[in-house]
Amino acid sequence: MKVGTDSVLLGAWVDHLNPKKILDIGCGTALLTLMMAQRFPDAMISGIEIDPKALIDARYNVEHSPWSDRIDLIEGSVFENAIPQLFDLIISNPPFFSMDTPSPIENRALARSGSGFLLNDWIIEAKNKMLSSGRLAIILPLSQKAQLEQLAAQNALFIHRICFVKPNRSKDAHRFMVEMKLNSCDQLKSESITIEKDIRHEYTDEYIKLTRSFYLNMD
Repeated sequence: MKVGTDSVLLGAWVDHLNPKKILDIGCGTALLTLMMAQRFPDAMISGIEIDPKALIDARYNVEHSPWSDRIDLIEGSVFENAIPQLFDLIISNPPFFSMDTPSPIENRALARSGSGFLLNDWIIEAKNKMLSSGRLAIILPLSQKAQLEQLAAQNALFIHRICFVKPNRSKDAHRFMVEMKLNSCDQLKSESITIEKDIRHEYTDEYIKLTRSFYLNMD
C-alpha cells in the first residue's frame, strides 16, 4: 500500500487537546496510527484492520517505530470485535471506491472498494466506542457530504469542523474532512486546503505547513 495523501491530510488536520486513547478504524499499514502516536505523546493508540496482509505490514511498521510501546494492533472487523474500552478520538480513512471498478488485486479491492463498508454502520459503531467528550474524524469524497450530514443528524452527532480539500488550484474540492462530537456547537468551523499548485508534486505553502512534520523532505 502506498502512503496516501488522504490519510496524511486527515492525520495532520485532526485536532484534539490531549487525547488519552485513540482508535484508528481500518488502520491498513498503520499510517494514521503512527501519525497519531507522533502527534499525541500521551495517548495509547489502537488500530484495527480486517486485511491480514495489511496487518503484517502494519505490525512491521509499528515495531520499527519509536512508538511501538503505545500502539496495539487488532486483526478483524470493528463490527465483530469486542473492544472493551472507549476512546477520546476515533479516526478513519475508510474505503469509498465504487464496486463497479474493483481493483484486480484482491486485498487492494478490499481496502479501496465499498465492499463491507457502510457509512451508517461506521458512524453507529464509532459512536458506541466514543467517550461522551470524544470526537470522530473522517475523510470522504465530497459526493458523500449530504449523506454524512444526514446520518450524523440521525445519530445525534454534530459536525464541529469541516475542511474541503482541493487537489490543485485549477480543480474544485473533491474530498472533505469532518470532526463530529456529541454536543452541539455555536458555529461550524469551515476551512479549505489546496494540495498542489499547478504542477504535479509542487505543493502549496498551506499543505507544506500542515504536513511537513510527516515527510522527510517537505520544504
